[in-house]
Amino acid sequence: MTEQGGSEGGIDPRLVELAGEPVLVEALVFVNEHPGDGAVQMAPSLGLDLEAAKGALADLRDRKMVERIAGSSAEDPRYRALTRVLWTDEELAELSVEDRTRLNTWIVKMVGADVDRAMAAGTLARHIDTHISRTISKVDEEGWRELAQIQNEALGAIFAAQEAAAERLAERGEEGISVLSAMLCCRLPDGDEEGGRAISGSGDV
Repeated sequence: MTEQGGSEGGIDPRLVELAGEPVLVEALVFVNEHPGDGAVQMAPSLGLDLEAAKGALADLRDRKMVERIAGSSAEDPRYRALTRVLWTDEELAELSVEDRTRLNTWIVKMVGADVDRAMAAGTLARHIDTHISRTISKVDEEGWRELAQIQNEALGAIFAAQEAAAERLAERGEEGISVLSAMLCCRLPDGDEEGGRAISGSGDV
């Protein structure tokens, strides 16, 4: 797994602590993705009652991971994130395998929850060019590095597309559509017999 961003000066240990508190993780992700929103907006998105949403945001504020936006009301405070839920390869290298496993586990769980919501809402294949693929490869160490680099480059392109789309939407005053882009590149158990099999539901292959 590769992520970009992260806290300045190395890995933020608070993020590792959050890996065992899924509600706080999801709350921090929400604030990162929805700056300027508060508990009222977050509660239905995360399936929480209003008091639980307020409590999660207050906890993150006490940990100095989010801050209240100046000018928002005391009755309905709005927040922005002070910590991104993303890390560089160098920061991840500072963690143990166990800690990296914890972080990857909750990311995979969030992806699964996102996909479940899309299936339930009937939006999973609404666009003809939806891309969903599964590929298992047999590679050497050089091939592993090449596959990891492909993921890195794709993530950078996704961030660039996000920024460009945000500017266009702001100019037009449009809300836009929510899109999940999830990538996974990890080692399977030794002796796996499914090497080379590819399954794709993409409209653009």
